[in-house]
Amino acid sequence: HSRLALFVAEFFAIFSDYDTPLVLVLDDAQLIDADSVALLKELASAGIHMLVVCVVEDNLCGATFDGGPHAGTPQQAIFDLTLYFRQKLPGYPIDLYVPPLDAAGLRGLVSEVLRMAPQDVDLTVETLLHATEGIPFYARQVMTQLYRTGVFPYHPEREAWVIAPTA
Repeated sequence: HSRLALFVAEFFAIFSDYDTPLVLVLDDAQLIDADSVALLKELASAGIHMLVVCVVEDNLCGATFDGGPHAGTPQQAIFDLTLYFRQKLPGYPIDLYVPPLDAAGLRGLVSEVLRMAPQDVDLTVETLLHATEGIPFYARQVMTQLYRTGVFPYHPEREAWVIAPTA
């Protein structure tokens, strides 16, 4: 582990310093394994200036892993990593809970992003709510894919996005 950690630390050090820390986003961090946790601990010990953002499933927020049903699982590993960072960096990490959006919240997000009236995005909101269960990160990914496929073209003359009709 230590040779790999040294290599990774030297590599990350190229891209980070005190003024411009590296941002490392671990999506679905509840799936992290023990080796990855060990590597992250070694990186933190090496003094790499980084912000580690762990995105975990909603049903794991607020869970405790005191030898209970998750012992020895990836969920335990992410919990251990969080405890390690809390001990190493008092006052950190900060837990930020982003709950799923209901239809009204998603309508506000979509209408703001697309610069459209809320009543004009109802079909899009219904589709997004069904596809993403209101999880904002997933809604963004789906909207990005819809943009890339031409469903949400941007019209500079209107300074707005338009929902393209589908066949």
